[in-house]
Amino acid sequence: MADERLHWLREWLLSHLLWEGFKLVIASWAVAMVIAAGTVIVQLIKGHPNTVQIVLTFLGCIALVALIFAREKAREIVPRLKFHEARSEGLYDVQDSIVGFTVRVENDQQRFHTIAHNVKASLEFRHSLGDVIKISPALWIVDGPEAGQRRLTNSVSIGMGELRSLLILFGNNTDPVVSALTTARVPLTREDASPLALGEWTVNIVLKGDNVTHKSKNRLSLGPHNVTMKPI
Repeated sequence: MADERLHWLREWLLSHLLWEGFKLVIASWAVAMVIAAGTVIVQLIKGHPNTVQIVLTFLGCIALVALIFAREKAREIVPRLKFHEARSEGLYDVQDSIVGFTVRVENDQQRFHTIAHNVKASLEFRHSLGDVIKISPALWIVDGPEAGQRRLTNSVSIGMGELRSLLILFGNNTDPVVSALTTARVPLTREDASPLALGEWTVNIVLKGDNVTHKSKNRLSLGPHNVTMKPI
């Protein structure tokens, strides 16, 4: 049991903390090594080599190479996000009379345990006539504190094999004006939402978390009585 916990901790560190550290450290370290190497070369040309500086620069370059290899290893131990088929569903447990058009996102990394941390989504809708609507951050549907009750949030973490639903569009069954709406605000109301005209839209979805980025381009078709979305 202890070995399993240590293995999980190692993978989590590589997939999250170390990867973030690599992005900050390697660039500055590389600049420092270039400056140090340049100084050593100038001293050699002048005939005044400094043995200690040469050794430290050499060791620093070795450490930089080791960090680069470790970064490449960390890149392998990251979540892998996957979109499932978009669908319509009732969101009556989230808010009265609301129906939604959602797409489920799964962390389907099966080689090792990973968690996609603090994932936020942005949506860009482009109509075939040129209209553009941007939503950021988009809303996720997650389980609430009470059983059978869900809620809306703008950030989620997705564990290994877990699914989270991303809200693309919504509508209200009691609204006399039937239309597809999208919003980043809670509660879901027509006044705070952007309506989408009927027709064909290109939908760009960008997911960004602390340790993962994923993009998807889709074709959204809005008809008077149906809506579909397929990846391009």
